[in-house]
This record gives sequence, C-alpha cells and structure tokens, in this order.
Amino acid sequence: MIDTTQGLLTLDGRGIEDDGRPVTLGRVLVNALLSDSDKPRGEDKLRRYELATRIHAGHCDLSGSELAECKKLVVECYSTIIVGQVLPMLEVKK
Repeated sequence: MIDTTQGLLTLDGRGIEDDGRPVTLGRVLVNALLSDSDKPRGEDKLRRYELATRIHAGHCDLSGSELAECKKLVVECYSTIIVGQVLPMLEVKK
C-alpha cells in the first residue's frame, strides 16, 4: 500500500508547497498521470485518468505496471528534488 499523503520536503526539511498547498506524493502522481508529456492516445488517457482518480482518493495499492508507469511519468514531468523523493516512496516494501 502506497501512502499518497506523504509530503515532499526541501533540502532544508521544510514542506514543499505549490499555491499554498503541500506537495504530496498523491498530487505529484496525479499531475504526472494527467499530463500529456509523452502524447498518450485515447485508451492510455482513459487508463491514466482512472488510475489518477484512484490515487486522488487516498491510499491505494498499485500493480507493478502501474508503479512503473507512475515512475516513468514522474521522471518525465518533474525536477530532481521531486523525483529524488518520489521514486523511493514508490518502492514496494516486502
């Protein structure tokens, strides 16, 4: 289970905000999934939208392929400070 409410931090340990709202793992994933950075087609857009709505709802289990897609899109859409925190948050703990 991935905790999508985890907040992201600056290098000084302060919470990162965007428009006065905390930047959370969930917000990053939803924004990456809803972006068109890799020019997805219709079926891919629908699948990503459905995954984004699940993530937006809170904690969720993601399949291996869903995790891989989220990681790929986060890397394409975000800066190093975000990617450096999000990728470890998405590692499945066994």
